[in-house]
Amino acid sequence: MKKFKLTSLNKLIDKLIVDALVHDPQRIEEITNACKDMNNDFFECQKEKKQIEIQLNKLKEVLKRDIENKEIINKLIQEPPK
Repeated sequence: MKKFKLTSLNKLIDKLIVDALVHDPQRIEEITNACKDMNNDFFECQKEKKQIEIQLNKLKEVLKRDIENKEIINKLIQEPPK
């Protein structure tokens, strides 16, 4: 009975070794590729974020100038003609 268990255990160990040698490198490559893709996506998001921040700052400046212009127009409207 012990001989049978030892043989089964050896077969299981052999199977695990083969599985590790064959399948783990494939899994590692898949994970590595997925990480590279996520890293590229992250850098693309950073680029987009910077572009959006630039556009947002431009819009803020335009809004600020628009508010200032409206205030000037309102002052001019309220002033009596000379």
